Amino acid sequence: MSQQLTKHRIAAAFGPDVTVAAKSGGLMGVVRNEAGVVRYPDGQEYAVAVFTRSDPRTRADERAVNAAIGEIAQQALTLLRHPARPL
Repeated sequence: MSQQLTKHRIAAAFGPDVTVAAKSGGLMGVVRNEAGVVRYPDGQEYAVAVFTRSDPRTRADERAVNAAIGEIAQQALTLLRHPARPL
């Protein structure tokens, strides 16, 4: 997965100090997915996968969906790495 050339989904949401090895997949503009491993500078690694599906009649904005995949992955890992403290 580290040979993946496209960096416009999960990897796009992380800075250069975070390594992302991921594989993208899709189906005719309806399904866009990516799964991979995100490694932080402190050595912590996380498996992450984001799956999307859109209505083929609406012609979803591919750039927006790809950006959302990265944002969702980044937000999920932020919550895992820094969980909110109970009240």
